[in-house]
Amino acid sequence: MPLTLPPLAARLPWQRVDLSAPELKRKQQATDAYATQTRIMGRFMRAFVRRNELLSAEPLPEGGALPSGSQGP
Repeated sequence: MPLTLPPLAARLPWQRVDLSAPELKRKQQATDAYATQTRIMGRFMRAFVRRNELLSAEPLPEGGALPSGSQGP
């Protein structure tokens, strides 16, 4: 399942980075390393293993407002 934009930061400039199969496997291995947490909250923990990452150089503004001078979509 791919990541989607967070509602409070939907107007920030985001870059989608798709993960390769080895990167996805490594992410799964990292999550599986937390065996006790995965045993209790497996569905939640597996939610961190996504096909992509969303990155933005802009910090999340307080209250979800656009930074001064920024343009929305």
